[in-house]
Amino acid sequence: MIHKASVVEALKKVDQNILKLDSGLLSTIQKLNKPTGKYNLEKTILQLKEFGDNLIIQTMFTRGEVNGLLIDNTSEDDLSAWQKAIETIQPKMVMIYTIDRDTPFLGLKKISKDEMNEIAKRIKLLGINVQISA
Repeated sequence: MIHKASVVEALKKVDQNILKLDSGLLSTIQKLNKPTGKYNLEKTILQLKEFGDNLIIQTMFTRGEVNGLLIDNTSEDDLSAWQKAIETIQPKMVMIYTIDRDTPFLGLKKISKDEMNEIAKRIKLLGINVQISA
């Protein structure tokens, strides 16, 4: 809903804005998040950037199969695109996590703590703090 000015203005009054971005690739977002209506990833990234240092990006990492579609936002292509998006947005922090409980899609798998640490290193190299929940 950050395409609505009233939503952005309300969120800018919040102490800690935690907004999700689960991928830097539109194809992965469409499979994993299933946005409704017209969704423009590039525009979303620019809108997230407008929050400045009052933004925390939250990302869930997973892989598996849902309805016959392979989902993996830990592939190198996906991680590179996500890292580039994070670099563009420049949030004050990134929170990364993986599946912790059953999901409506039984084919999704949890990412290991070691993999989460490797993903976190990529963001730390950008000078952005990372919190890992695994």
